[in-house]
Amino acid sequence: MIFAAAFIAYSVFSNTGSKKSAEEIYGKMAEDSRFSRGLILRDNSFFKKTFGVSADEFESFVYYSSDDVMDVNELLIVKFDKNRAARELKEKIENYVSENIEIFEGYAPEQGELLKNYILETNANTLFFFVGGESEAAQDAFNSAL
Repeated sequence: MIFAAAFIAYSVFSNTGSKKSAEEIYGKMAEDSRFSRGLILRDNSFFKKTFGVSADEFESFVYYSSDDVMDVNELLIVKFDKNRAARELKEKIENYVSENIEIFEGYAPEQGELLKNYILETNANTLFFFVGGESEAAQDAFNSAL
């Protein structure tokens, strides 16, 4: 009886996250091109320059952003290993967004509005960050892809 209870508890708590990699989640989302149109796949060095943390610290990541400095559209999916919390990265992203809102509000208000309506959510071991039009649809696509 104790063994059965322990097995059930282990099963419930060990399956709290997505088993899919960030690439697999993005692949499912990319079936709808609205979420990556005009964006460029970025590497670890660009990720580190943007958010101040190395993507090597995570299990997997996918980061797309615009090549146009006047365009704030971005899509980021990060898969954490079992022992890594999303809190630090989440704080860095929030600071990044706040700084960019201040920059864009004055000379590109439509881009500032996009930034104000960003999505940043974690679902167990996966973080999703999105800036762009149709943010609700992007969030739904992310949740469906998990």
